[in-house]
Amino acid sequence: MTQYLKPFEPVAHGGFYVANATSASTLADLPESADVVALYNTSDTAIVFWHCHPYSADNTTQATVPTTSPVGDMPIPPGMLVRLSVPKGRKQFSVISSAADGNLYIMPGVGN
Repeated sequence: MTQYLKPFEPVAHGGFYVANATSASTLADLPESADVVALYNTSDTAIVFWHCHPYSADNTTQATVPTTSPVGDMPIPPGMLVRLSVPKGRKQFSVISSAADGNLYIMPGVGN
C-alpha cells in the first residue's frame, strides 16, 4: 500500500476558538472538506476533551469529562498542540474542559 504524505494545509480563514468551559459546547459543524484538525489548548491547567462524529440528525452526543474508564473523548492536555483525523463529509464537534481556563483553538484543514 502506498501512502502519500501531504503537509497540513489549513482551510483559508477557517480557524476559530472555543472558550474552555466546564459545560459542553453546543454541537457545531466543521468544514466538509477538512479531514484533519489542529487543536491548541491555551490553558495552563485545564484538560480539554474533544468529541467529533459524522453528522446525523439523530446523533446529539456532546463531549463529556470522563468519570469512568474507558475515556470516550480525546483529551487535549494543557499547553499542547495536536492534530487529529476527523470523519470525511459533514461532521460535528463538541468540547468540554476540566476548568474554565483558556481557549481551544481549532484549525480545520487537510493533509498530515
